[in-house]
Amino acid sequence: MTISEDTARQDISDDLDHVARLMRIGRQAAQFYVTDDSISAMADCIAAAVAERQGAPAEVAVAGQRAAGLPDAGVDVVDLDTERRRRRDGINSTSEPVDLSGFTGWVPFAALPTADVPAAPGVYVVVRPTDEPPNFLDTSPAGHFQGKDPTVPVAELQRLWVPGTRIVYIGKANAGASGRRGLRKRLDEFRRHGAGEPVGHTGGRRIWQLADHPALLVGWRITDEGTAATTETQMIAQFRAHHGRLPFANMRA
Repeated sequence: MTISEDTARQDISDDLDHVARLMRIGRQAAQFYVTDDSISAMADCIAAAVAERQGAPAEVAVAGQRAAGLPDAGVDVVDLDTERRRRRDGINSTSEPVDLSGFTGWVPFAALPTADVPAAPGVYVVVRPTDEPPNFLDTSPAGHFQGKDPTVPVAELQRLWVPGTRIVYIGKANAGASGRRGLRKRLDEFRRHGAGEPVGHTGGRRIWQLADHPALLVGWRITDEGTAATTETQMIAQFRAHHGRLPFANMRA
């Protein structure tokens, strides 16, 4: 089965709009959630629908078509609107209880030094832009602050993992007594800790044992100094009420 380039572009655009509505974020931020894996899964779902019509497993149908060099031969017409609905139910099943509208950034930690991170107080969220089950590193690459090894046993990481969400950590940043800390300073400490420096940011340290931690994205939202902590607490409470536990890397509510 083949589709035109225009149809494929429209299909991806529709999924982008759907993710933005589902996650309550802007369309630009939603681009980070429409990954190569999810785009590939679109084709898999359509192929599965074709195979279902033919009474054969999807992989058999696809392999047979490719081997014969006849991508459209003997394939029933599939209603794309129906398949889009099915795909949205299957691929974009993640519904975040935390309102991420107003968050900006959405950059990898390695990009933070050149990103326009505000020095103001606020809250931040770390997301893993895939729904695939995680793999964990046996040893944490994070820094040993005050000589303490940040490594967490893999069995514990597996037990703490929260399926059905891409949020792995929720944090806050206060301006501090000097008024010079804020999001920029706090996130830089977080990044440096993950890069192996002995920096005091042990909160969220579990994220560094995700095998794909370089792909993690961090977004932030400015708040007043007096509301950063309460906003963080509310976000964690919303997450916990929905998922029944804390975000993967949060150690306390």
